[in-house]
Amino acid sequence: MLPARKGANVAVRSTEGKRAAEGAFAENAGVRIYYEVQGSGPTLLLHHGFTQSIESWRQFGYIDAFAASYRVIAMDARGHGRSDKPHDEAAYTMEVRADDVLAVLEAAGASRVHFWGYSMGGRTGFALLQRFPDRIASFVCGGIAPTSPKLEEDRIRQWAAELSGGDLSAMAQEFQIPEPLLRQGLGGNDLQALAAAQLGLLSWGGVDPSTLNVRSLQYAGQHDSVFPRTKRAAEAMPGAIFRMIPGVNHLTAFARSDLVIPLVRQFLGEVKER
Repeated sequence: MLPARKGANVAVRSTEGKRAAEGAFAENAGVRIYYEVQGSGPTLLLHHGFTQSIESWRQFGYIDAFAASYRVIAMDARGHGRSDKPHDEAAYTMEVRADDVLAVLEAAGASRVHFWGYSMGGRTGFALLQRFPDRIASFVCGGIAPTSPKLEEDRIRQWAAELSGGDLSAMAQEFQIPEPLLRQGLGGNDLQALAAAQLGLLSWGGVDPSTLNVRSLQYAGQHDSVFPRTKRAAEAMPGAIFRMIPGVNHLTAFARSDLVIPLVRQFLGEVKER
């Protein structure tokens, strides 16, 4: 099958009774970034976490929950979903990832958006705030802090080596997930691209949250290992509030959309009222 052309529309399924999303590709330096648009109103951009895709937001009901009141743009990060999957770690710097979001905004005709990222998507959001703060009306971030990935270099390099070599046993142990279930969760992802995406993080020095001035909601699962760092970052960031998602860890916090959606809906409603 021939790849879709730049900017070509793609038919996308949606929940029964809902208007189908419109899918297309933006392009950044020759790499195609897939995105979908659904709904109308103020623009809300969704950026998923590592190994996820637009389908993750759809599966847990996030898109349908907000498409009634917002123009929802959901994107597949490079290396994930329907986006291109280069194998060069230099293709995954935080600067490049932020530029991918900008390319999607330009292609979708969105000048300023409410940005919502989970885990890897939240980290990309912090990089976006560094580079293009005028494009962000408000910032929602789950399960990540803006600290430098270099602080976790050993773990990142180990993950990259496991993904590249196909041995996921240590990663499965870290996440307390049986390895067959972890492989199933990775689905059709390109493991070499995921390995490169991990190594590409190491060029980023992080950002001081006290230098970021935007209305922000940040949250993390009660049992997420990044909970303390996420909370500290929110406390240091002007205009930010922090919320704990009780009884969950990094993986299950995303799945508990029933707990997360009301928090985000209230926050965005307060932002709109100002």
